[in-house]
Amino acid sequence: MIEDILLQEFGSIDIQYQDIRDGGGTSVFKVQFDGLDYVLRIRGEEPNPIVNNFRSLRHLTSLDIAPKAIRCNQWDNVYYSIETFLPGEHQPVSDQ
Repeated sequence: MIEDILLQEFGSIDIQYQDIRDGGGTSVFKVQFDGLDYVLRIRGEEPNPIVNNFRSLRHLTSLDIAPKAIRCNQWDNVYYSIETFLPGEHQPVSDQ
């Protein structure tokens, strides 16, 4: 499925990706294509987390403080989004 989504979006099978998920219900992959890095987020049949995150990123585009939202789509019953990759260290969210 991941390869199908990447082929649909990037038009190539010459793509490298790695799982960078840190828990949660969304699968997150770092995608490398044509010398650029992206993030692919995949969520099962529940579109709200993907769509909400994508919309939030679109609103932040003009501020240049967040990844740029590239695409939000669906493959069969799976929702996904693609955004630019920002290097850095992930800070886990604490419940405290």
